[in-house]
Amino acid sequence: MASWRKQRRLKDNPDFAITMHMDADSIVEMELLASEFWPPVHRTTLSNGWVLGDNEGVTWRANCVFPYGALSDEIILQVEHEYGSMGLPSAFKITQAAPPHLDDVLEKRGYEKHMVTHVQTRPLRRDDSAGLHTDLSISLGYAPSDNWLNKQAVDERYRGRGLKVLQGILGRIPGEKAFVDVSTGSGVIGVGLGVVHKKWLGLFSIRVDQESRRRGIGGAISDVLLDWGLQKGAEHAFLQVEDDNRPAIELYRKRGFQTAYTYWYRIRAKP
Repeated sequence: MASWRKQRRLKDNPDFAITMHMDADSIVEMELLASEFWPPVHRTTLSNGWVLGDNEGVTWRANCVFPYGALSDEIILQVEHEYGSMGLPSAFKITQAAPPHLDDVLEKRGYEKHMVTHVQTRPLRRDDSAGLHTDLSISLGYAPSDNWLNKQAVDERYRGRGLKVLQGILGRIPGEKAFVDVSTGSGVIGVGLGVVHKKWLGLFSIRVDQESRRRGIGGAISDVLLDWGLQKGAEHAFLQVEDDNRPAIELYRKRGFQTAYTYWYRIRAKP
C-alpha cells in the first residue's frame, strides 16, 4: 500500500501550516484538502490510488490527476485512456510528493510543463486582524453577483460555456463562502472569493481591473476575506499563486503568507 495512506491527519499537526517547506505526507494531505475547495464534476480513484478529476475541461485544478501512489507504465496509459475517452488533454499535477521520476517520464512522453504555482499558507490569529478599508466600497455576499461573475469572464476559460462550468464548481464547494465586490462610482473594479471548510480559509479568484491595480484593491479584498475567515472560525489560510505573478506574491508576503510547496502541471495535447 502506498505510504501516503498512512500519514498523519492535518488536524493532528496544526503547526505544519507555518512551515516553510511541507514534507511529502503534509503535501498530500494539503492537496487532498485543497481539491475539496475546488471540486470537479467527477472524481475517480484509479487502481493505484491516484485521483483523476474531470470538470469538462475547465480549469486545470479540476481536470488533472493527483499522482500519489505507485508509478507504472500501465497507470500512465490508464490516465491517457481516461482523458482521451473524454476528448480532453491528459494532465498531471506534479508536487514534491509525486512518485520519483514521474516528471521526467512525462517529459519524455511529450508532456509540457505549465503553470508553476506556489501553495502559500499562514495561521490566523485574532490579534492580527487587518481591520476594514473604510475608503473603499466593499460588499460581501454569500452568492456570486452578476458583476462578480462578469469579472471572472476576463479569463478566457470562463467565457461562454466556461462560465456555466465555473458556476457549477462554485455550487459544489462545501463549507461557507463569501463573495467580495469592490466598487467605485464607475462600477465594480475588483472581486474575490473566500471559503471556510475544515478550519481552513481558502482564498480564490481575486481579480482587479487592470487600470485599478497598484491601488491596494487586491490587498483590501484579501484583508476582508481574512477577517471574515477569522469570524467563521478558520485557524489557517491558504492560497495558490502562479510563479510569474510577482505583484501578488509580494502582496501575500506582506500579509504573512509563506510558500509551503510548489506544483506545476505536465500536460499533453489531445492525441
